[in-house]
Amino acid sequence: MRQLEANWDGRGSEAPNDLALANSKRVLLQLSDLGFPPRSINASAGDGIAIYFLGPNGQRADMEMYNSGEIVATIGEPDSGRTFELANDESDIKGALEEMRQALYR
Repeated sequence: MRQLEANWDGRGSEAPNDLALANSKRVLLQLSDLGFPPRSINASAGDGIAIYFLGPNGQRADMEMYNSGEIVATIGEPDSGRTFELANDESDIKGALEEMRQALYR
């Protein structure tokens, strides 16, 4: 993702910056510790990196690490699920990931 340039999607999105990359690395390390693999990791049209999860019955969740430094999680559908901003510390990230895993694998 470091090689992406601005407007990588043809819609004006910024490429992930160093802050988004560093925060996504922190999230991926937590995921590894939890044994909770994502379905996919992509550059985000919201200017950063998105990590997507899919439960066995089609339940969805995602976490986005924005170029601004914000980290936002959504459990459920983007329009109707619960979306919340994280405090950007290890315990908050881990707690959000555990909540996401529980929601996907009830």
